[in-house]
Amino acid sequence: MRLRTWALRSLALCGTALLAAGCSTTTPGSPVASSTAPLELFDPCGIPDDALRSAGVDPATEREGIAGAEFEGWKICRWEATAGWYFMRVYSTSHSLDEMQRNTEFTRFSSTAAGTRDGVTAVNVGREAETCNFGFAVAQGLIMVSVAARSQVATPEDPCTTAILRTKDLDNELPR
Repeated sequence: MRLRTWALRSLALCGTALLAAGCSTTTPGSPVASSTAPLELFDPCGIPDDALRSAGVDPATEREGIAGAEFEGWKICRWEATAGWYFMRVYSTSHSLDEMQRNTEFTRFSSTAAGTRDGVTAVNVGREAETCNFGFAVAQGLIMVSVAARSQVATPEDPCTTAILRTKDLDNELPR
């Protein structure tokens, strides 16, 4: 039941971010072609298996999206940790780090570094002791490494410590 609740909150998180960035206004006149194409989103499901194993997750447990759903403007991939107490998601989007920090689904923001990445940790509202997200800016927008404890399993390590360690482990595979 808690996993289903978390999946629904994750869907709400993505929906909130999509809504925040999806509003636009109409501008009179003729459209003008842009000389710069938007950057293609990094696909976290393309992270090599060896890198995933080094980060302590099982490549065979890979799942795309959230609860099987995909979201326009996002690429999301999930793996179960070999340690057994958590799973990890990597989110890739054109949304910004500022948008992450304005998202009301997160709380307890803290600026920090994970290896060569300067970013922000945040926990999910209502799951403060069980989750942590480390987000950092990249050329396309934002990458977020998320750790969530499994339901009814002891959490031997702070999820933020784990999210930062997993980001360091994956550093060479993530975009700049």
